Amino acid sequence: MFNFFSTNNMGYRGQYLAIPKVSNEFRIFLVGGSTLECLYLDDSTAIGRILEQELVDKLDTDRVIRVYNAAKSGDRSYDHISMLVHRIVHLQPDMEVLLVGANDLSAAIVK
Repeated sequence: MFNFFSTNNMGYRGQYLAIPKVSNEFRIFLVGGSTLECLYLDDSTAIGRILEQELVDKLDTDRVIRVYNAAKSGDRSYDHISMLVHRIVHLQPDMEVLLVGANDLSAAIVK
C-alpha cells in the first residue's frame, strides 16, 4: 500500500499556509519528533489531519481551524525551540502543541 506524505508551501504537513495570516484563521502548530511526524502514515490518517477534522466537527465556530505539523524525526528539545523561534513564531500561531522528550532520553541513554 502506498502512503501519501505531502508538505505545504512552508514545508509542513497541512494545508496551504497563507501569509499574511487570514483574520479568521485559528492556527495550531505541532512540534516534535518522529512520533508526531507520522512519517509512515498517509496524510489522511496522520495526527494533524485527524486533529484538524475533529476540531472542525466538534467546535461551533466561524473561525477556520488549521493544523500544521512541523514535527521532524530525530529532533530534540533544542531543535524544537529553534523551530518555534526561527520558523513558526512569525507565522502568528494561536497554539503550539509539543510532544517532546523521547529523543532527548534516547541520546542521554546512549552517552
